[in-house]
Amino acid sequence: IEKAMDMLLAAQREDGYVTHAIYIDEEVPGSSWANSGTVQTPHLPWTALRHCYATGSTEPLRRWKPALEKYYRYLCASRDTELENLHLWAIFSSFDTGLDTTSAFQRVTYGEPDHEKEKYCYPAVFGAERFRYELSMAEIEELLGGDGSSWRAEAEKTREAMNRILWDEAAGWYGVRHEDKTLDTRVGLDGLFAILYGLPDEERVKKMGPGVCRLIGPYGVRTVAEGEPGFRADVYWRGACWPKSCSVMMEVCRRCYPELAETVRDSLLRMVLRYPSVWECWNVETGELAHSDHGFYCTPGMTSNVGAGDLIASLWESHGLAMYSTKMPLPAVPMKNFHRRTEDLGREERQPDDRDRVRSRKIGGRRRFPCAEGAAEAGRPKGGCCRSYRSSACGQQRCLVTADKKRFRFTTQEKAAGFPKKRASPLF
Repeated sequence: IEKAMDMLLAAQREDGYVTHAIYIDEEVPGSSWANSGTVQTPHLPWTALRHCYATGSTEPLRRWKPALEKYYRYLCASRDTELENLHLWAIFSSFDTGLDTTSAFQRVTYGEPDHEKEKYCYPAVFGAERFRYELSMAEIEELLGGDGSSWRAEAEKTREAMNRILWDEAAGWYGVRHEDKTLDTRVGLDGLFAILYGLPDEERVKKMGPGVCRLIGPYGVRTVAEGEPGFRADVYWRGACWPKSCSVMMEVCRRCYPELAETVRDSLLRMVLRYPSVWECWNVETGELAHSDHGFYCTPGMTSNVGAGDLIASLWESHGLAMYSTKMPLPAVPMKNFHRRTEDLGREERQPDDRDRVRSRKIGGRRRFPCAEGAAEAGRPKGGCCRSYRSSACGQQRCLVTADKKRFRFTTQEKAAGFPKKRASPLF
């Protein structure tokens, strides 16, 4: 976390802009997204706080604080005072929020059939992010021995603006204020962030309850409630479920709607157990995979924040861990020297021994055989599990080949011991 924060803030532009991604092929770090002005990083202050509470060190906070203050001034100027000065934050496209192409942001991103593309809009999610940013900066100030009262006063102004401008009393939800000053309220993940960050009072939380229920389905949590304008059950952020919508909802229910927490957890588990891989998004009603606006299907997110990470977070939340709290304890474990099979390359190499022996086992519902001899014992034809390298030395040849796929691989240690270096494509 510390290295990532250092990289992002070191790439801060002169005007205060901070990118949300840096790619290894960029000549100027962060330039790819900086050229478009897209921001997805208003959460940086509470990420910094999580790091502080995990490590017990305030030195990084002291180092990052000036850049975070500069970034706040940039967001307030470019996303508010130069527009309508509402004490909220606006977006220039849906990609600013990370909720790409969700239906309420269609007008600001592409335009709508009956509306031209607007320059900006004020969504609930960015108002909530401003509120959380200001509270986090107050906490950082106090941890460094300062007075955070001015930051807390700004957060209260943001809360008041959210409730006065974006709250829809009839719908019982927070909406989107368009450039033409109309309020567009569609029950979805956008408004749910207000509850996540503790912005609405108890009365509003109660009024939002029916909308919360509309988002929960048999296979996870919808990003937009069924029946809302632009809802699409199987398209990206227009209604399909994402792991992010599950983790947000689980935290919201844990704190505000405990009677719904078990329902959310069961629907999430139903989806997780449906496929052997973790996917970006899916249809909440059927469990079938969803696709993007352009038609291609979602991609597997085995180790990404849009996949397995958020799903694991959701399950932890169901057991009481506050994953979105700045004070949630994190394991302070250094992450380095790992390669793609998650073996620690920093450990001392050892010679193959009985620990390398792979016995017959089931993976994904299919039985894998250790070698030709093992296959024969299981009633398969001689050499049926490995046609290229037949051996009866079960403990030497680490074959993970299925009878139907006929694929194999060797460990680094086995290659060093003289086994063939040829390997097929990964099993998963």
